[in-house]
Amino acid sequence: VTDVQRGSPAARAGIRPGQVITMVGQQSVDSPDDVTDAVEAAAESGRPSVLLMLEQRGAKRFVAVELAA
Repeated sequence: VTDVQRGSPAARAGIRPGQVITMVGQQSVDSPDDVTDAVEAAAESGRPSVLLMLEQRGAKRFVAVELAA
């Protein structure tokens, strides 16, 4: 994560620059394009949110992020 827009669903979920997204849903991701594709697929399927696994300084945690309507 390089930037988080203030007031965005990601910001409200606690996502901060410097964290690494390693999973979207139950799918491992290896690049920013993988993250974008997986989030877009979740939105297109009508899901109200997506679960992300974040890693920072060796600590991992899951966060749910609301998807735009």
